[in-house]
Amino acid sequence: MLADLSDRGKLRDHFTARDVFRNGWTLLASPEQVRDALEVLTDHGWLQPYEEKGGGRPTTRYRIHPDKPRAA
Repeated sequence: MLADLSDRGKLRDHFTARDVFRNGWTLLASPEQVRDALEVLTDHGWLQPYEEKGGGRPTTRYRIHPDKPRAA
């Protein structure tokens, strides 16, 4: 589902779990569901997480893997 959203331009590179949660997409209605979906996609190589450090706590952002095929 998250992969489809990125293909349709509804999710862009360098997003956070909060970005996903705030959209209120079906089946991603709780922070736990979002976390689980991001973990599965990371484990399967669809996403590349990285930490962004700023003035406060580091933020985990996700990059959509450039080598994964996109929907036509």
